[in-house]
Amino acid sequence: MPAAPAERPGVRRLRVPDAGPVRARGPGNGDSSGFSGPDLPDQVSLEPGLLHRQNAASRAPGPKRRPGFPPRCPPGSAAGVPRAPRRDPLNQVRLRTAAAAATDLGRRRSGNEDSYKLWEAGPGGAATPADTLLVVCDGMGGSNAGEVASRMAAETVVREFAAAPAADAASALTHAVEVANTEIWDLSRTRTELNGMGTTCTVVALKGRDVLVAHVGDSRAYLVRGHRATQLTTDHSLVAQLVARNQLSAEEARHDPRRNVVTRSVGVGPEVEVDIVQLDEPLQGGDTLVLCSDGLHGQVSDDEIAGSAMGESLDEACRALIELANERGGPDNITVAMLRVEGAGAAPANPIARWWRALIGRGGA
Repeated sequence: MPAAPAERPGVRRLRVPDAGPVRARGPGNGDSSGFSGPDLPDQVSLEPGLLHRQNAASRAPGPKRRPGFPPRCPPGSAAGVPRAPRRDPLNQVRLRTAAAAATDLGRRRSGNEDSYKLWEAGPGGAATPADTLLVVCDGMGGSNAGEVASRMAAETVVREFAAAPAADAASALTHAVEVANTEIWDLSRTRTELNGMGTTCTVVALKGRDVLVAHVGDSRAYLVRGHRATQLTTDHSLVAQLVARNQLSAEEARHDPRRNVVTRSVGVGPEVEVDIVQLDEPLQGGDTLVLCSDGLHGQVSDDEIAGSAMGESLDEACRALIELANERGGPDNITVAMLRVEGAGAAPANPIARWWRALIGRGGA
């Protein structure tokens, strides 16, 4: 995998621990139109609400647009896009992938403020920064404002990334999330009932076997390889900070009443800091990328996520994880999305994978 250019100091490189050979497979995905979460109603009735999650960004507003990027373009725009001169780390041959996603209200919420979206570049079209983009957002802000924020973020990230220069995926990801932040922030100031709304935003971009992740908030991205789920993102939350300072254990953090306090989110301030993570090695055949909101990872362990993601059907894996989170109380909306890479010449899923899923995926908390 080509090295990240030296002029990208904001890209964090991550090496995935070796988990041995992988055999679990899933069917290819031939749908190039993408999919997304449930549509918003044409009209929503919103009431002012208290934003429990907060943003740490308080710097003076800077430039709204990165040099070399086109003006904001509406969905479906085909305007010409100038290309950045730098080399893109995502430059591998396109592979077949399988994808699935699901979302659920949970057991205690009356509305779903999570959103997800999958975008795939059409075959034979113009060059794009990546072949596939997967987005999960978890909105916040009271009443339906969180639903508006998460939906806006998912749609804006896909729109901006698809129109970005093909030569620089890392900048394209950062730019897309920054534009989403600006648009949500601007809208929240025009309507009182939307004031203070925000959302998490976790994005995976795949080009061939190379992966980049953009991340804000406490939703998560994992790489499942073999029997192990490796967390690719760092939670931007109060309890994560306390764990890092050894003031809480990881187990205590799962039940701490402050676990819903987010220290960084999209749309609650004029600027946002975006984490960009580049995997330090190419994906292997059978690797599965998993994105989820805290409604899932707050109730289900990493081992259980890995156990389900090893299954033959990604659709069944998503449903099984949501069911498991609901069995444990379902205190929040639950969203999970999966993207599996298919490697040439690999063996199909074997009975060991099914046994592991049954053993780990249904294990107790």
